[in-house]
Amino acid sequence: MKKKEAINLGKNNKIAKIRIGYGDGFSKRSENIMSIINNKKFKIVHISMDSSFVAVDESVKVGDEIEIFHDLQEAINHLEVPHYEFLSVINDRIERELI
Repeated sequence: MKKKEAINLGKNNKIAKIRIGYGDGFSKRSENIMSIINNKKFKIVHISMDSSFVAVDESVKVGDEIEIFHDLQEAINHLEVPHYEFLSVINDRIERELI
């Protein structure tokens, strides 16, 4: 993207690109769920085949970690899928951390 270019949001935003997309099993229906970066919530605004885009603020820097599914139940409710289906579609390119 060009600097200061908007992604169909109707306003100028800072956008972070993350390396997960629908090719990884990350459903396009996940658009508009909230992710966590630096203990702050940010909305996933677009999902493409191998990338997703998050509307962030100036506190977010390259290399910051992101929790895509901070609230698993919220994500499952948003997608309207059973938990076993939700967890099984994400492919092994995506790092998982079990807690």
